[in-house]
Amino acid sequence: MSKAKGEAIRLPKKKRALGKLNQILVDGVMRVGGRLERACVEFDVKHPMILPYDHRFTDLVIMQQHDEVGHAGMGHTWSALRQRYWVIKRGVAVRRVLGKCVSCRRRNGSMAKQMMADLPAARLQANKPPFSVVGVDYFGPFLVKQGRSEVKRYGCIFTCFSTRAAHIEITHSLSTDSFIVALRRFIGRRGRPDQIFSDNGTNFVGAERILREELNRWNRRQIYKYLQQREIAWSFNPPTASHTGGVWERMIRSAFGADLVR
Repeated sequence: MSKAKGEAIRLPKKKRALGKLNQILVDGVMRVGGRLERACVEFDVKHPMILPYDHRFTDLVIMQQHDEVGHAGMGHTWSALRQRYWVIKRGVAVRRVLGKCVSCRRRNGSMAKQMMADLPAARLQANKPPFSVVGVDYFGPFLVKQGRSEVKRYGCIFTCFSTRAAHIEITHSLSTDSFIVALRRFIGRRGRPDQIFSDNGTNFVGAERILREELNRWNRRQIYKYLQQREIAWSFNPPTASHTGGVWERMIRSAFGADLVR
């Protein structure tokens, strides 16, 4: 059908939305009129069918177009719909139908948030002095000039669980003796802690390869013996749960960010 040989329709003044469309009746279907008879486009594009915005058939047509465009947004669905149909108050109709689309609601729904557990008792001991419960970790290495050569030095950070204060010691190596010397300096400066937490030796996050290798060689019996003499409890995190050491891991980042040096 090349021309719209339809019958003009006269409507009451109340239906102004239809009156502006210069509607015509073609084969019992109300279509939009206009001046596009000579346009090289399909007949449905020149004279789209007029649909009410609050009818069930209109909702089905909108949903079909929405499925064909891959559940795109309102603007894309609206553009695809106008290729064949002219919906009165189309913005209201399209918004209503897309709001009921189950697939879009699942895709655009807000993600569930995991509730965090209560803080452990070691983090809430405000009645005790600072550094009563600490977490310890190594970071580095740093290259230091010694004469004409360069040697590696490591940072040992002690983090207070209750006040989040940090104490940094420099260790000359990753040996057991070097750690005990750093711990002695820490106790002489901050006092004896009741409990020390640390990562498992094989699970230091972000450490260098040599750090992981050397920590496996630590003589833990010697360290335990030194701690037992001073009534200090030492607890290791599980090997596959490095996230439990976030209290002191985060302080390492703060130390680097603030460019702290001893």
